[in-house]
Amino acid sequence: MDGDCQQMKKTELIGLVKELKESEKETEWYDFKREWPSNEDLLHDIICLANNTQLKDAYVLIGIDEGNEYECRDTRFDQNRKTTQQVVDFLRSKPFAGGAIPDIQVHQLQYSDEIVIDAIEIKSSKAAPYFLNTEYKGLKAGAIYTRVSDSNTPKNSTANYRQTELLWRNHFGLTDTPLEKFKAFLMNQSGWEKSLEHSMGEKEFYKQHPEYTIEHVDDDSRTASEYYHFLQTDQSPHWYEIFVRYHQTVIYGTIGTALDGGRYFSVVPERAFIHTPTHNGFSLERLAYSYGYFIEGTIEYLLYKHFYTNDYDDERIAYERFLEAIVIYKSESEKRLIESEIEGDPSSFENAISDIEPYVYIPDETREIALNSYIDSLKIVRYIQDRLEDIRNEEYRYKLHCKEQ
Repeated sequence: MDGDCQQMKKTELIGLVKELKESEKETEWYDFKREWPSNEDLLHDIICLANNTQLKDAYVLIGIDEGNEYECRDTRFDQNRKTTQQVVDFLRSKPFAGGAIPDIQVHQLQYSDEIVIDAIEIKSSKAAPYFLNTEYKGLKAGAIYTRVSDSNTPKNSTANYRQTELLWRNHFGLTDTPLEKFKAFLMNQSGWEKSLEHSMGEKEFYKQHPEYTIEHVDDDSRTASEYYHFLQTDQSPHWYEIFVRYHQTVIYGTIGTALDGGRYFSVVPERAFIHTPTHNGFSLERLAYSYGYFIEGTIEYLLYKHFYTNDYDDERIAYERFLEAIVIYKSESEKRLIESEIEGDPSSFENAISDIEPYVYIPDETREIALNSYIDSLKIVRYIQDRLEDIRNEEYRYKLHCKEQ
């Protein structure tokens, strides 16, 4: 995780820790520790929380003394203190069944001027339940450890039947909703096939589970253009309704667009709005800045990836021009970081985008207000793409082409 996003994550975690500390209780998904535990106890704690029956991200919060009115203690001089890499190396050295280990990260949190506490974040995963193939000190081979309320499963015991069943059902996707299953199916692009069924539009189904279908049909009620249409050779807008069905039930719906005269089809990007003193509303004179984006892992992002087939050059060219006109974030935190920077220093942002000149042709008959809005959106996209390069310390692959200053 890059430095800026890591700092935002730490800020969010400090807020969470304060909230949990004030609750003065533990639950299935977080555990207070006065100090770093021994290796045996640390392994037990991590396995229990990784197997929590809330099926959510979990935390070991080290430096909070539950037995002394939840007083915070500095962890910087704890002899058992570990970094992320040290905990990962420790876990990898243990005989986990199947070879998968819990996905963890250690966060060192500046809780106050004098106190640093540590949070071991344990990501929820369908690799759970985690258990050992062979015994390690007091931890039994084959035993599935979890938490009930604020208590770990004892080392000489195992989770009960109901808890074990829930963890295995989640492991095999049996607890997923139809929409969650659909998201998983989208990741297997080759698993989909065109339907022979007569329908109002184009329809495809998932071969292993044909009760899941995706259909997109013309939407003649929409005629307006979006700013990203103007980077295409054929700028005419074509809109569609997208329906995701499980059997006959629509479980998700959104809008699609055919770009460059139908050479490339995509779900429309999400729309973000940025407010500054000069652009702070929805009136024609003071329109808020706006731009299109996807966040990796969301259903919108997975659909956009799904519809791109890369079958011929014209499609690829339209696809790349579309990507130049939008922002793809790696996470919601990354988006919040960028937008909080902009809204925290709007004058610097507006000075920066005033120097950006996108290569774009917009017809002369376009109304001035719409023209300015389209160009502003492209300027914002390029500004954010440049910032993401700085934050990630890596090249942003599809950047909007602009005139050199």
